[in-house]
Amino acid sequence: EYLRVRASVSNAIRAPNLDELFAAPNRSFIGGVDPCVVDNNPTPEIKEVCLQQGVPPNVIDDLQVGASQGWSAFSGGNPELDEEESDTISFGVVVSPPFAEGLTMSLDYWEIEVESAISQVSSQALVNACFDLLDNSAPSCQAITRDQLGNIEQVNAPLLNLQTRVGAGIDLQLDYALELPDSWGVGGDGATLDLRWLSTFHDEDSTVLLAGQSPIECAGYLGGSCSGNFIRATPDFRGLLSGSYTSGPLNVRTDVEIIGGFSLAADAFPNNNIPLGSEMYWDLAGSYQFNDGLEIFAGISNVLDTAPPLIGFRAGGDSNTQAQLYDTVGRRYFVGARVSLGSR
Repeated sequence: EYLRVRASVSNAIRAPNLDELFAAPNRSFIGGVDPCVVDNNPTPEIKEVCLQQGVPPNVIDDLQVGASQGWSAFSGGNPELDEEESDTISFGVVVSPPFAEGLTMSLDYWEIEVESAISQVSSQALVNACFDLLDNSAPSCQAITRDQLGNIEQVNAPLLNLQTRVGAGIDLQLDYALELPDSWGVGGDGATLDLRWLSTFHDEDSTVLLAGQSPIECAGYLGGSCSGNFIRATPDFRGLLSGSYTSGPLNVRTDVEIIGGFSLAADAFPNNNIPLGSEMYWDLAGSYQFNDGLEIFAGISNVLDTAPPLIGFRAGGDSNTQAQLYDTVGRRYFVGARVSLGSR
C-alpha cells in the first residue's frame, strides 16, 4: 500500500470540569489601557459609557492615568459556565513511496469550530469589548469596577464561554528509517538512524470573544486578545526535527524545535518588541543499556542557551515573555540511571 486516504467528521460536546467551574480566584496586576483616559482620545459615545461606569462628570473631559497605571484582574473558575460544542473535519493522505524504502509521509488538513468555547479572556480584552459594544449593561462592561477618581480599579475576568472559536491548519509528518553500514555500529552491532519531521502550519485561530464583536485572528499574532497572562499565543508555524541513532545498547537522540515569528494583533496596543522573529531550541540526549538491570542516561536541554524574547508585560504576562511557549530556564543538564531489580 503506497497511498492511503483518510477523512473524518465529528461533533462533540464537553461540559466544564470541576477546575473550570470552581478554581479559586487569582489576582494579578495588569498594566492596561483605559479608553476613558483623555490621552486615549475618547469619543462622546465612549465618554457616555465612562460616566455610566462611575467616572465623575467633573473629570470626564480630563481623566488622567491613575497612580498605579493599571488595575487588578481577577481570574479563576466560573460556576455559571455552559457546555461547549465543537464540529471537526479533517482529511489527509499517507504516502509510502516505493522508490524510498523506509520513508513515510503524511499530510492532513483539519478545521475545528467551537461554540461557547471555555477559555480565559484577558481583562484588557474585556475592557476593549465593553467599549466596542458601548453598552454598559453588557457582561464585559459589568466586569469593570472603577474607583472614586474614575480609574479602573478591578476587572473580573474568570473563565468564560466565548462566542465562537475556529482553528484550521495543515499537519505534515515525515518519517525515515534506514539501516546504517556495519562499520557505523558500536561493538560489532548494527546501527539504525531514525529521522522524523513534525510540523503544523496554523492557518486560522480566530475568536469572537463576545456577541456583537468581529473575529480576532491570533495565528501568528501577539498582544491584545491573543496573548497575555494565562493566554497562550498561537504561532502560525511550529516544527520539530528529531534524529535517533541506535546501535546495540547505545542510543543518541537530538531534537531541534522551531517556533514561528509573530506580528502585532489587530486589537493590541503598539509594542516596540513586536514583530518577533522565529526561535529555535536544540536538545541532545543519550543512553547506554549496560545490562537488563542498569541503564545510564544523560543530556542537555537548550544546548545553545537560547533566551526567551522579551515582549513586554501586556503581550507576555508576568514574566514579560510567553512562558507557556518559550523556554525561560536556559541551558540545563541532566544525568541519571534506571535500575531494575527484577522479579523475586
